[in-house]
Amino acid sequence: MDLVEHLNKLGKEVKKAYPDINYGGCCVYAAIVVKELQKLNVPAQGIVASHAACDDEVTIDEVRNIIQNNSIHDWQNNGISFSHVGVEFRVNKTVYHYDTSGAKKARGLGTLDGMPVYQGRLTLREMEELAGTDSGWNDTFNRRCIPGLKRLVKASFQGVTV
Repeated sequence: MDLVEHLNKLGKEVKKAYPDINYGGCCVYAAIVVKELQKLNVPAQGIVASHAACDDEVTIDEVRNIIQNNSIHDWQNNGISFSHVGVEFRVNKTVYHYDTSGAKKARGLGTLDGMPVYQGRLTLREMEELAGTDSGWNDTFNRRCIPGLKRLVKASFQGVTV
């Protein structure tokens, strides 16, 4: 099974096990997946999507330089709205955008969950810090599920090669 097929299968498993994953847990999931992809030497980073994302608005790279701390509130107060967080990864020369709905070839800045993606990308460190706090996220996702989610994703990557 190739990596895209693996991720698509994993996304279905995660949505089945954690139906509320995209209601406050998307950054958690994306950070876990980025970490696993990077272990496989697959270039991967975080993407942020929102209907507020436009070509002429602020970018993640611009805001990174002015935020005081890496909190969702600080990002939002500086123009980055975290409606959805996903993964951008590259296999050979093809760039994909991924969330639990599946991997899709990126076109231009791309979309995620039907929303435009901001210019600029989140690092794994930024994603892990953001995912590590429940402040500012939709509270529908039960954050006590995070250890089980990590185990599911890590187990799914056992034996995966690129």
